[in-house]
Amino acid sequence: MNEENSRDDTTLIGLIQDGDESAYKQEAMQLVLWCSQNNLELNTLKTVEIIVDFRKHPSTLLPLTISNIPVSPVENFKFLGTTISQDLKWESNINSILKKAQQRMYFLRQLRKYSLPQELLIQFYTAVIESDLCSSITICVFEAGTDSLDELTDTVTSYIVFCEDMCVPTKTFCKYSNNKPWFTAKLKKLRHAKEDAYRGEDKALYKQARNQLTKEIRIAKRSYSEKLKSRFSANDPASVWKGLQNITNYRRPPLPTEANKDLADDLNTFYCRFENNIFTPLIQPSPMSAPITPLDSSLTTPSSTQVALTICEKDVYRLFQRQKTRKAPGPDGVSPCCLKACADQLAPIFTSLFNRSLELCEVPTCFKLSTIIPVPKKPSITGLNDYRPVALTSVVMKTFEKLVLAHLKKFGFQYNNSGNPPLQTPKPYYTPCLSVLCSSITIWFGAATKQERNRLQKTVKTAEKIIGAPLPTLQDLYHTRTRNRAGKIINDPSHPGHNIFQLLPSGRRYRTLFTKTARHRNSFFPQAITLTKN
Repeated sequence: MNEENSRDDTTLIGLIQDGDESAYKQEAMQLVLWCSQNNLELNTLKTVEIIVDFRKHPSTLLPLTISNIPVSPVENFKFLGTTISQDLKWESNINSILKKAQQRMYFLRQLRKYSLPQELLIQFYTAVIESDLCSSITICVFEAGTDSLDELTDTVTSYIVFCEDMCVPTKTFCKYSNNKPWFTAKLKKLRHAKEDAYRGEDKALYKQARNQLTKEIRIAKRSYSEKLKSRFSANDPASVWKGLQNITNYRRPPLPTEANKDLADDLNTFYCRFENNIFTPLIQPSPMSAPITPLDSSLTTPSSTQVALTICEKDVYRLFQRQKTRKAPGPDGVSPCCLKACADQLAPIFTSLFNRSLELCEVPTCFKLSTIIPVPKKPSITGLNDYRPVALTSVVMKTFEKLVLAHLKKFGFQYNNSGNPPLQTPKPYYTPCLSVLCSSITIWFGAATKQERNRLQKTVKTAEKIIGAPLPTLQDLYHTRTRNRAGKIINDPSHPGHNIFQLLPSGRRYRTLFTKTARHRNSFFPQAITLTKN
């Protein structure tokens, strides 16, 4: 079996000197040969070629041919979310970035209209708008907004609830006491048609509408009866009780609600009484008893070679798809219906949150909150013990618990298998592959014109007016991210640009690159070396 795979955004960069294209074409042929040897299909029809030539009298180059098919030359193309032009100008890329940022300004204005705190407005701006101005939108923009796990989790859950409130339509239904459960919307239309015929004094039309309504009522009653029978035959106690309530027309009486703050405080103290450290040991240790020998550190401290639990995205997606939509959301407001409908979009960010929580050995605060609803056990309440506490916890936290529980059952907590040690999994090795052309502000900001920078900065100023707090300028963001990227390149010997950062004989500063043009001087590496010096 010959399996063919395809990979997008594969890029080949070559330098043509003195009109000699032999080395460039040979590199392209090696790429074609490597793809065929590794079962990768190179789609020539989707392959494009862009030629960057700043000479005064550029020569016309023959198009590159792959498998006897000429590659079409283009003036610009989109690579990893960034539009690269033939003249290395970023006007089209900045226009697309500006359009995205302006579209998201509407949501920022809506948040301010609802009187949200200034801290949440700044977090929303950092995660949604500032990420647009600096790079392409990915799911990791939330992680770039803060280093705190609690703030990151609160930002993600708040944004999900906000999008759900803004995008999901709501509809209000009028429910009357004499409504029949088998009376459907189709019967309602037929009844209106019969009433219209009666008002119009059309006897033939009225008789036809009446007969059709009677026939449809008989069919609706029969289908509803079969539905109730199926509930009793199903092996589901909830369906049986629901069927009994429908048959007996049982309506649960509404519970009296009283805004009693003292009762809430008393219930809180009553439910939390077991968490207080009020117990004293019954037997005091004897002073002549032997001292307790500490356990061996090798038994209590996990080995450095042992890998912590890592949660996969497909497992989170699978549990999100199994959510019951009728369940109520927890204190974070994330509903099971939203998790099930948007499991494909929400699984990556929650997988990152779960793995980060396991890495830090810390559970986010919003996942540990619970809404306690006291349900009376008796018709007449005589004490606090007559209330049954029903806790509404986060649906996301329940998913997290199921993932960890499955790992515990698999690795050492199986029945009649306590003597076997947990299985050791090999430590995954991950090597980040940083592209020379990446979708980031560190690429295009240095070569952007003053007019283009002012257009982008105007969006930041508009956001400042909406939030009412100062925000970092694009120049500051460019300097910060350039320093961070330069630090990663310096610490990574495998990076292709690692050797560019060469120290002077003094060992204190890096050697400045010699540049001839302003375009080269404003590019990433010369600017990174200059900013690293400062």
